[in-house]
Amino acid sequence: MNSDRGQRRKGRLIPQRPTIDDLYEEYGHHVYAIAMSILRDHQRAEDAAQETWCRVMDALEQEVELGSPRGWLGTIAWREARRIARLKDHEAVRLVAEPVAKGEGPAAVAERLDVREALSQIPESDRDLLVHRFLKGWSPKELCKKYDFTSAMLWDRTASACLKLHEVVQRRNGGRQ
Repeated sequence: MNSDRGQRRKGRLIPQRPTIDDLYEEYGHHVYAIAMSILRDHQRAEDAAQETWCRVMDALEQEVELGSPRGWLGTIAWREARRIARLKDHEAVRLVAEPVAKGEGPAAVAERLDVREALSQIPESDRDLLVHRFLKGWSPKELCKKYDFTSAMLWDRTASACLKLHEVVQRRNGGRQ
């Protein structure tokens, strides 16, 4: 038995299950790089990486079968980063609906105007979906009925519309978030 690599069984080396420390040491930068490539913001990329490692710890405790650790970790990191990006996009749409608070600074008002202007620049079907979901507060069930979508289709269309809105806002701001 080789303690560093695993144990031998019938002449074959059976790899030892990696620990969270082993995975982090070898792939920590890879996980962060994936999150950063999607989010382009240090703090949000750190949040996505941290969530990724929490999910990895849960999976290791449940003894989930690992294929390629790099691919497996990359998939988890990508999903977490996209989830965080969607949350920010959804928050931007909600921001438009909130009334301006007394004493709210000019930067916050300008951000609302940017989002409103960006909404006018995305396709009408996407704008309609976002307005009904976030501004009018329609439930997913109501939206599925209105658009004749399944819940998976609604999720995909909402995420796609938010991504289009996010891209318009980024273009307007010269790539800044």
